[in-house]
Amino acid sequence: MFSEEEFLDTFKSALEDKDYIYLEPMNKSGGWAEIFYIYSREDKEVRVAKVYNEALGRITEEIYKSDAKKLMKIDHENVVKIFDKSIIEYDEKKYFFLILEHIKGKNFEEIDSRIFFEKPYYERLNYLNQALDGINEFRVNLDLHRDLHPGNIMLSDENKSNVKKIKIIDPGSSRYYYEPIDEDIDLYSIKESLLNLFLQPNEINKINESVELKNLDFPELRKLIIKLSIEKEKKTFLNQNNKNYQAKAQELLLKVHNKEISISVILPEYYDFLRKINEKKEEQWVEAELSGNISELGKDHPEYFEYRKIKGYISPNELVSAGMYSLDIIAANEKSLMFKHEYIPSISIHELEKFLETSTGFGQFTLSKKYMDSIEVDIPGISEFYFYFKPSGVIRIVANIRSKIGAFLVQYIRK
Repeated sequence: MFSEEEFLDTFKSALEDKDYIYLEPMNKSGGWAEIFYIYSREDKEVRVAKVYNEALGRITEEIYKSDAKKLMKIDHENVVKIFDKSIIEYDEKKYFFLILEHIKGKNFEEIDSRIFFEKPYYERLNYLNQALDGINEFRVNLDLHRDLHPGNIMLSDENKSNVKKIKIIDPGSSRYYYEPIDEDIDLYSIKESLLNLFLQPNEINKINESVELKNLDFPELRKLIIKLSIEKEKKTFLNQNNKNYQAKAQELLLKVHNKEISISVILPEYYDFLRKINEKKEEQWVEAELSGNISELGKDHPEYFEYRKIKGYISPNELVSAGMYSLDIIAANEKSLMFKHEYIPSISIHELEKFLETSTGFGQFTLSKKYMDSIEVDIPGISEFYFYFKPSGVIRIVANIRSKIGAFLVQYIRK
């Protein structure tokens, strides 16, 4: 039905209302929905529209809207980003659709596990951690349907220093949820698939010597693998030459993967490691992170701190509380005098992580006149400006720092 010209005309009109342009159908469509390529006029990026096959009823409409509201709040590097939601009215029926991030790559059903087995253990551990971390985030924020399988998890083409990102690409639906007495089909099916994809049989057997894998949920499995990996690496470290810093790099890499360890705890140790291996270029941005002196170094080397950019809004009005409204809704009001901006905060990573612990909805920085002059903003009679941002912006900075450290360590270990 969704290929009918009359439906496509209606769909194109609905997309136009959202400032998107219809491109073409995707050749991959699941049993639940049809997938289409679309183009965002605002971001100038290709996106994906997922149109659910089933016509909406009163209950299903409430469920899909509720799911979408939760999904759009998820901002995780291993979960597909949901940008928007809407409804198409066609042939006296209503159909729900989502607008998602377009991810290039192959899903796990299309991948031969041998491509992973050619990689070192610590790299395969990184991929497995990514998958488990994304699944854990997804299940905490939304009850998934009973269809979490290798085809819904992708090894994306997004590549940072030869380390690719793993993404959960299907948001699913809470319409099919679990009762406590139900068997968790997702857990048993996908867990076995992931273990067989990333670990050799002897490595799986080694884990089973310590604990029965079938009894572990996703967070427990991730913690166990990190723990066993550290123990295994420690044994390897003892047999290496003390002058060989490969061991220290691997130890740091394992710590970076463990998100229970804050970046402000890891950075001093990482900085000491960089000094010992005489890595001056990498040392500079880490020193700036520890000191919070980002603006001083950033004026000469702005490329170092692209990872620190936060998307938010500049306004001459001081916002005391957002109340029940989001920053985006407040900014949509012309009286707010807010305009979009990307800002690099010049405070230490410790202060940023402390902000996350105490955040109540949004963050605020007071901008100097020098900064406002640098971006050529001048409103007569107004001397103070503020930058407002969501906590997700800081979470992204912390994630970017983990990625930067991890990418450097992987390159170093490979040498």
